[in-house]
Amino acid sequence: MAHYLVSVRTPMAPAEAFAYMADLTHFAEWDPGVTRAEQVKGNGPGADAAFDVGVKAGGRTITLRYDVVAFDAPTTVTAFAENSVMSSKDTITVTPAEGNGSIVTYHAVLKLKG
Repeated sequence: MAHYLVSVRTPMAPAEAFAYMADLTHFAEWDPGVTRAEQVKGNGPGADAAFDVGVKAGGRTITLRYDVVAFDAPTTVTAFAENSVMSSKDTITVTPAEGNGSIVTYHAVLKLKG
C-alpha cells in the first residue's frame, strides 16, 4: 500500500476552496500525474458524482472512474477508483486557516492488486 499526503494553505475561503477541490474536473490543474478529468455522472460536486480521470502510468495514460463515496460539504469529500490492477481512495479535507484562507489536505491511499 502506498499513500500520498499533502496539506497546503490557500488564500481561498474554506467554502470556495472546498467547492473547487470537490469538483474533480480540476484534478489536472493541480495534480501533475493527471492528464484529464471529466464528470460522467451527476451535475457538479456531490454524493452522486463520478469522474473519469486520465492518470499517467508507465509511459501511458489509463482512465480511472472515481465515484464520490462520501460528501460532507463544506469540509470533506472522498472518491474511490478501482480497476484490475489497483484501487485509489482519495480524501480531500478543507479547514479554516488561522487568520484567513484555508488549509487543504489531500490524502490518497493506493493499493496494488495481485
